[in-house]
Amino acid sequence: DVLSYYHHKCESAEGMLQPYSSAVYTWDEPYMSHKLVIKLPGHGSLGAFPLDRVGSVHIVSVPVTSGARLNRNVHRSLQVLVKADGPTRVLAISDLSVHMPRRDNSRLPLSNKLLKFAKMSKKPSKENAQPAQDSVFLMDVQVSHLGLSIIGKSSEILYLGMLDLQLKFEGGEKRDAITFKTRRIQIDNMLPNAALPVLLSIPAPLYQQESITSASDAITFKLS
Repeated sequence: DVLSYYHHKCESAEGMLQPYSSAVYTWDEPYMSHKLVIKLPGHGSLGAFPLDRVGSVHIVSVPVTSGARLNRNVHRSLQVLVKADGPTRVLAISDLSVHMPRRDNSRLPLSNKLLKFAKMSKKPSKENAQPAQDSVFLMDVQVSHLGLSIIGKSSEILYLGMLDLQLKFEGGEKRDAITFKTRRIQIDNMLPNAALPVLLSIPAPLYQQESITSASDAITFKLS
């Protein structure tokens, strides 16, 4: 079906949209509310949809087209979805009787997306099956020393050094957790004749530790 559209309260600037096509649209009155009115000729307005509400989904019931006429005794459902394509807001309209909506996994934890690959493999037998746990994905990276240098056009500006670095990512079905541990952080100002050559220094303890996993005084950051 051909749809018509216009900026809310700007019906004089009406445009037409053919099936399986798209149109680039700019607001006729930018200072007004960013609502786009969609109309089905012969039926009327389907509603005014605010494009600032990214992720909103609307289901609209409309009559079925029989030839050139609308059969008002039989209805079908249209899905109106507002999504973002970078800085551009997109209003997508689809007929649910033809195109089934896809499940949006963008808000799921990363571990749930990784589980899709695991489900493709053969399921373990009941004898080897392990009890379900909340932690389904674990990645542990340990580095003895990490240095990062920031260089300008002609000279080095900053140097960041970390000792006994550990980065752990633990994914669960409900949420993800990232833990960052290090025993020493130091940021040096590498500019010549700098008044503060050491900008930040959290020194290691006097005694030497074999592993930071058992160190109680390690610097720990956790995000979950």
